[in-house]
Amino acid sequence: VSSGQQIRLCILTVFVFPLSLVPVELQRLIVNEAIEPGSVALLAWFGLAYIAALLLHAGLKFWQQNYQARLGEGVVRLLRRRIVGLATTPRGQNDEGPEDKSSVVEGARVSIVSAETELLGGFVGESVAVPLLNAGLVVTMIGYMAVVSPLLAGVSVALLVPAVYLIPRIQRRINALSE
Repeated sequence: VSSGQQIRLCILTVFVFPLSLVPVELQRLIVNEAIEPGSVALLAWFGLAYIAALLLHAGLKFWQQNYQARLGEGVVRLLRRRIVGLATTPRGQNDEGPEDKSSVVEGARVSIVSAETELLGGFVGESVAVPLLNAGLVVTMIGYMAVVSPLLAGVSVALLVPAVYLIPRIQRRINALSE
């Protein structure tokens, strides 16, 4: 239903995570290049570039999250229309029993329309973009650390591997205990 929108959302997401590095690099440049020599003009330029990078990143991320929410709401609207479309059968044609039976069915439809479609719409909006953004941030940050400080990148990856191994096992145990 939303494949075209998911592709556009992924493209937008791919532009968001590299911009996360710009403020980090600018901070490094401010400390290494502008503060040590004491150049106020250079510090001012880096400060302006930092503010511009933050505003650009925040604006793009806002646009991405807004598009993600609109995608989810579109799916919710489509599901509600389909569910309500099922309810357009005139009364009396499918009623085989007392009036109570149709009110129970109508109550179930209202429950589905109000609660369950919201969850599904939220999932559709986030199911592709959020994992892509998180994976992209991890890969981008590790790549950045590998360029700036290979030792720090190696230590980070070494600490990440046990977490990737342990967290799913711990989560399965938590899920089993909560059930």
